[in-house]
Amino acid sequence: MTRERLRAAATLLAIGGPLAVYLATLAREVTETDSGELAAVAATLGIAHPPGYPLFTIVGWLCTFVPVGSVAFRVGLVSALAAAGAVAVVFRLGLAVGVAGAASRASSDRGDRPADAAAGVAVVTAALAAAMLLAFGRTLWSQAVIVEVYGLQTLLVALVLAACWRAAQPGADPLTAWPLAVAAAGLAAVNHLTGVLLWPAVLATLALGLGRSRPPAMPLLARTGGAAALPLLLTLYLPLRSAASPEVRWTVIDALQPFLVHVSARQYHGLWGSRGLRLEELARFAGDQLPAEATWLLPLLAVVGLVVVARRRPVFALATGLALASTLVYNLGYPIHDIAAYYLPVLTVLGVWAVAGAVTLTTLAARRHPVAGAATAAALVAVSSTVAVDNWRDGDRHDDRLIACAVRDTLAPLAPDAVLLTGRWDTTSSPALYEQHVAGLRRDVLVIDIGRTADPRFGPLLEAAAPDLAAACAPDLAAAREVGLRAERGERIDTADGRRRLERLRRALVLAAVARRPTYVTSDLYTSPLVRGLSLVPEGLVARAGHRTELGPMSPDAITGPCGTRDRLRFPAHKLVWDDYRVAMLNRARTLRRHGLTEEAAAFAARAAEIGVPPEGPE
Repeated sequence: MTRERLRAAATLLAIGGPLAVYLATLAREVTETDSGELAAVAATLGIAHPPGYPLFTIVGWLCTFVPVGSVAFRVGLVSALAAAGAVAVVFRLGLAVGVAGAASRASSDRGDRPADAAAGVAVVTAALAAAMLLAFGRTLWSQAVIVEVYGLQTLLVALVLAACWRAAQPGADPLTAWPLAVAAAGLAAVNHLTGVLLWPAVLATLALGLGRSRPPAMPLLARTGGAAALPLLLTLYLPLRSAASPEVRWTVIDALQPFLVHVSARQYHGLWGSRGLRLEELARFAGDQLPAEATWLLPLLAVVGLVVVARRRPVFALATGLALASTLVYNLGYPIHDIAAYYLPVLTVLGVWAVAGAVTLTTLAARRHPVAGAATAAALVAVSSTVAVDNWRDGDRHDDRLIACAVRDTLAPLAPDAVLLTGRWDTTSSPALYEQHVAGLRRDVLVIDIGRTADPRFGPLLEAAAPDLAAACAPDLAAAREVGLRAERGERIDTADGRRRLERLRRALVLAAVARRPTYVTSDLYTSPLVRGLSLVPEGLVARAGHRTELGPMSPDAITGPCGTRDRLRFPAHKLVWDDYRVAMLNRARTLRRHGLTEEAAAFAARAAEIGVPPEGPE
């Protein structure tokens, strides 16, 4: 087998192997956090939360036409396909880097002697095994099996690195290499704002490449500028689609100001650096997340690969180092709970270096003896296989139905035309968007996420969904909107006054809802000042808010969940939802006892005991 055929076959394995695993473990239902919203946005061509994710939305919408599984599963195919593609790019790129650094006879074109052929197979096998360390590491696997943007972002990061490698080659033509590099970086920035962190790597590669060639200035600038601007056209999807008032939309984009606010995610900018550069986050990543990815073999191979790259391809070493360092520094200053996925660019760089390191070590072993090269490759295959087996339980989401089940159990028992007020985006508001607008469950129920009221464009959204509530809260909506718009324009505002206006709006919204419709609140609001003075009667997984205590009929059998078992609660959101089921049954039992209904109370108490307390701490 020639070198190219061998590499082509290995590339198919690099994409096909992870893809098969990802498809087997891909969630069939929506999961926690943004999964429900992103699936609903893709299915309805809506507008997602900032910065809007137009690329993911369009690709996800195309995947909804694949005639297999649920719509959530189809949109999840974006994550699985993109993550598998990223592994293939990392494999080919790391192999090219390693071969260039080692200058191995085992990777030469000859391959006509048995020793050369055997060494070539060993080198490619080792590179493939190293790529599998990234594929079956916990973070990439976790994002490849849910509806999220990070699988696609990992593919784009890998393509940016590949474009930098091509541009860094001694004989690279800037007229071709530059546009490819900036187009890839532009797509990464449009898909997720952290893609901007790749631009220092790209610009450094291009700047250092100028010293090797002198291309015509105007054609180079024209092509590069056009390639950089082309991905930005995707953002025009947001105002164009907003004009059509899609069913699922985070905001209204009807002018330049809201467009710029949305695509830049301006409301999140204040988070970065609010706690300084957190060394404890660096310790968490280095001491917890990184070794748990794929054992210490991944970073150890990466160190070997970095040494090779730095010696033989210093420009590419600089580019990859900048990509890693800029992402790492950003993450240390960004205090959010789901920061683990933001390290995927770091892991992608480590993956490229690790593949190069595996190629180098296997080449050196094969030079000593063909058996040594084969043994090195076999050892790497054994470790990568062990990693896949060890991480399977954490990566497998195919039977994860808890969040979808809980939302259905929340919505189904509510009275007609009800209002559900919640402060839980991750486990209630986001998945409800999918269940209502895609699955068609209880579209008559108006779900209002309290956190969304801080958006100065919440008023138009409320007016479209519930004109009666918008009219009742009109003065408070206008007062909160005024402060929000001034903040967006960068004007100085009284923060305390802004908070008071927002709290008045939220309180007015609760009272207006109670006065006009059956109104329910989730458990996170039971002790909130927003429901002060109101009676809360447990019904299902929520409580009915009102001015009188009215105990409606309800059977414990009306709640079908929780779906799954306690030993599969892997995330804080899972444990929160599981405990919501238990506490809801207990609250109902207590209320029934106060009304003298002891027999019914015993049934709910028994159901609570059957559900049981979720395990504490990590599984």
